Amino acid sequence: MALAALRRVRIGVLISVAITALMLRWSVEAPWWSERTDVGGFHASAVDLAGFGGSPFAWCAAVACLAFAVAALPVPRRVRRTACAAGLAASVGAASVWAVLLGQVLRRDADTRRGWAAEIWARHIASGGADVSPPLAETNADGLNLALIVVFLLLVVGGVLAFPRRHERTVLLIATMVNIAAALTTPLAAVWVTTGPGTAKRDWFWTSELLAAAGPTVVALVVMVPILGAGLFLRPGGAAQGWRVVWAITASIYCYVAYFVVMIDTSSGPPLHDEDVPDSAAFPTDWGVGVIGPFSLVVFLPLIVVIRVVCADSAAVKRAAIKALRVGPLTDHSGPALPAVADPGPIGKDEVLSDRVQADPPLGAL
Repeated sequence: MALAALRRVRIGVLISVAITALMLRWSVEAPWWSERTDVGGFHASAVDLAGFGGSPFAWCAAVACLAFAVAALPVPRRVRRTACAAGLAASVGAASVWAVLLGQVLRRDADTRRGWAAEIWARHIASGGADVSPPLAETNADGLNLALIVVFLLLVVGGVLAFPRRHERTVLLIATMVNIAAALTTPLAAVWVTTGPGTAKRDWFWTSELLAAAGPTVVALVVMVPILGAGLFLRPGGAAQGWRVVWAITASIYCYVAYFVVMIDTSSGPPLHDEDVPDSAAFPTDWGVGVIGPFSLVVFLPLIVVIRVVCADSAAVKRAAIKALRVGPLTDHSGPALPAVADPGPIGKDEVLSDRVQADPPLGAL
C-alpha cells in the first residue's frame, strides 16, 4: 500500500515547486530596482519588494507553491482538485500583482533618469560632445525579472496538474515553445537619451531589435521550435516508435548544444548585457531597467523539459510492456490442443456408430 502511494507522488512536480519556491525567495531578497551613479556624488541605493508594496505578490506565489505541492501528493481526488484550483488562482493573482509592480518600477526608473539629465548633459557639453568620461548611471531590476520567471513556472506547473497525467509531456513541450516565442519577441529594455539640460527621453528596444547582432542565438532558438513541436506527434504507444527514439536523441543533443550556444553568444551582449552595446549616438545615452525574464528562462528550460519528456516516455514504454506481460494470453498446461472435428453432416445413427467401431482399435491392442 505504501509503495502504491509512493508511485502516485508527482516527483517532477515537487522538484519544480521546490525550484520555484527557491527563486521566489531570491526575488523577494533581490532589489526590485537599484541605482548606482556618480551624478551629484557617488551613491548607490536599492528598493526591495516591500518598498513597492509587493507583499501580495510574495503571498500569492507562496500560496501557489504550497497548493501545488499538496496536489502533487497522494491525497484524495477532491483535495487534489481543490488544491490545484487554489494554486492556479494564486498564480493568476501573482501575475496580476507583478504587472502592477512593473508599472511602479518603470516610473521609479523614469523619475530618476530625468533627475540625472541636467548633470549628464553638463558633462557632455564640457567634454565637447566626446564623452571622454561619461557619468556612471546604472539602474537594474533583478527582483522584477526573477519574479517573472516565478510566475511563468507557476503557470506551467499549474497546467501540468490541471490536465491528466498522460498530457504532461504535451503541456511541457507547448510551454517551452511559448517561452521561446516570448524570449524572441516580448522582452524589452529602456535606453535613455539625454537631449537637453532637463530632458531625458526613453526609447524602448525589443529583444528582436537587440538580437540583431546575436545571430547564433536567434538561429538556435528558431530551429528548436519545430524540433520540440515534432515531439507532440511522437508519443509513446504510437506507430512510429523508431522515429520517437530518433526524436529523443536529436532533441536531447540539440538542446544541450543550444544551451552553450546561447550562453556564449549572449555572455557579453544583449539581451542579458544591454549595457555592453557600443553607443555611437551624438547625445549621451545609457541603459535603464529591462524586462528579460523570458530570455533568462529559455536558456535552460528547453534542456530540462526535453530530459523530463524523454524519461517520462521511457517510463511509459516500460509500464506498457509490464502490463502486456501481465494481461497476456494464459498458457494451457492440460495437453496439446485437439484439432477441430468437422461436422459429419446429416448421416444416420448406425453410420456414425459403424465409423466409430472402425476407428477405435481393439482392446487387446492397447
